[in-house]
Amino acid sequence: TGIWQTVWIEPVGAVYLDHLRITPDVDTAQVRIEYFIAGQADVQLETAIEFEGTQLQRRTHSQDPQTFLLASLLQLWSPEHPALYSVRVRVWQDGQVVDEVSTDFGMRKISIEAGKVSLNNEPYYMRLVLDQGYNPQGLLTFPSDDDIRRDIEYTKAMGFNGVRKHQKLEE
Repeated sequence: TGIWQTVWIEPVGAVYLDHLRITPDVDTAQVRIEYFIAGQADVQLETAIEFEGTQLQRRTHSQDPQTFLLASLLQLWSPEHPALYSVRVRVWQDGQVVDEVSTDFGMRKISIEAGKVSLNNEPYYMRLVLDQGYNPQGLLTFPSDDDIRRDIEYTKAMGFNGVRKHQKLEE
């Protein structure tokens, strides 16, 4: 059927951060980060966590999973208040930065309490819409990030707080 999402080629060195696994724990105000390094090497990692430009944690450590306490500025994510933390990880080898990755994460907990959905330990009524993912300009591909953002804003303006995606994954 052809390419229907963004494709890119990314040059990497012999040693690089392949991916992260970020697991929030709202009840303890902590986040656990696991690091997956590609290539065989003895490296040090530097992880910095920020919220709205304020640095909360910065640590140099080994490749072992790390737990960071965020209680000093715990901001919970919700559709109404999509608070995101920024995390930057640098991979150091022989005193040189060989890779650097930045991403975002939200502190949120979704659970079932007494048969009802809870968000961050509070009952949460879900008003969902089925999104087929089509748009007039690109069929299955939005022309720009602004178009994706506008689609989400329209959905929220109509009173929905969630979307069930149909037959495809968004970027």
